[in-house]
Amino acid sequence: MTLLAHHQIELLAGCLAGVETVAISSTRSFPKHAHDQFGFGIMRDGGHVSWSECGQVEAGPGDVIAVSPNEIHDGAPIGDRRAWEMVFVAPETVERLVGRRAAKREIGFAAQRASHLRAELEHALRYLRNGDADAAEQSLTALLSNALLNSNEIGDR
Repeated sequence: MTLLAHHQIELLAGCLAGVETVAISSTRSFPKHAHDQFGFGIMRDGGHVSWSECGQVEAGPGDVIAVSPNEIHDGAPIGDRRAWEMVFVAPETVERLVGRRAAKREIGFAAQRASHLRAELEHALRYLRNGDADAAEQSLTALLSNALLNSNEIGDR
């Protein structure tokens, strides 16, 4: 029995300049590529394996995934498919929210079980979906501060 390829991307409504949000469900493997923005996401379902400048990593449901601007990475599902949501933040927006030093840093992880980052990201996603720009900006500021400026002890494991 052959499974049909599944690939669905939903661009979520945006309410902040320099911030894009997507929900993805896919069986596809992605070749090496990069993004211009900082990316933070949550694995919603299934698993994902990828190579990045952090090395080979795996992410499962509830894990926070991340990518720095211009960081080369790829990705493939573990099992049948995986689903995740991502928030992409332009470096200029990072600079406006948390400063020039943060905007020039790299995220120190590609996948992490980090409950405090997940909570901040969940809040930001909810506020972005609901069009609450002020609350989304506050949540993104907390997320970016913790991920880029206070990154000594990010993970729970």
